[in-house]
Parts: sequence; structure tokens; C-alpha cells
Amino acid sequence: MDDLVQIINTLNQTEQKEFHFFIQRQKLKKERKDLNLYKILSNQKDTSVGAITK
Repeated sequence: MDDLVQIINTLNQTEQKEFHFFIQRQKLKKERKDLNLYKILSNQKDTSVGAITK
């Protein structure tokens, strides 16, 4: 998880928005697990497994 957080933290605001739209565009589904994980990791300060699974 730490590697994912580091990658996400290297993106600026514009890149984060573009990545978000890219994920949505790839496959239209109502509940995207990868998009949900991205949102959690990009918005949450505590990225421990326990905090993410809450």
C-alpha cells in the first residue's frame, strides 16, 4: 500500500482528476473497487490497512 500512496502523492491536483476520469472511462460500472481504493488513498492521511478497511 505504501508504494501506491507514494505514487498517488506524486500527482498534482490536475493529474489526480485526470487519473480519476481515466479509471472511470476504462470500464463503466456502478461500483468500481479500483476507483474506490484510489479515492480512499488520495484523500486519507492514515493509509494503514485498518484505516482503509473501515
